[in-house]
Amino acid sequence: MNYPNWYTDSADVYRVQDEKNNNLTSSVRALVISDVPCRIYSTGGGSFSPKRQAAESSQSIKVACDNKWDIHPGDELVVKRGFLIGHSEHKVRVFVGDPKYYFEPFGAVMPGLAHQELPVQSMERL
Repeated sequence: MNYPNWYTDSADVYRVQDEKNNNLTSSVRALVISDVPCRIYSTGGGSFSPKRQAAESSQSIKVACDNKWDIHPGDELVVKRGFLIGHSEHKVRVFVGDPKYYFEPFGAVMPGLAHQELPVQSMERL
């Protein structure tokens, strides 16, 4: 499998950065990378739990993308599902855990497998 041909989704990466205004510093979530080719996939089931005030939906999923992208733990990804194959209706908002890097072994039998795997958490109040 050649991972670059496998990427059907696109992600925008947001990161918390300091913003200084006169003598005050505040933290803001800013767009740092846009249109990262990727693929989001599920590794297990999610959960839905109705509460008294609002329901909660939680799901652990993974995102695969090229190693060249500088994505940090805590970053927010807005993944546009199917964007690279002509779809743009569905967006998923997730937060990144510790990235796992997989590098191309020297003399690989199947080239093009180097990628990073981002464990992400989707949690929404409905």
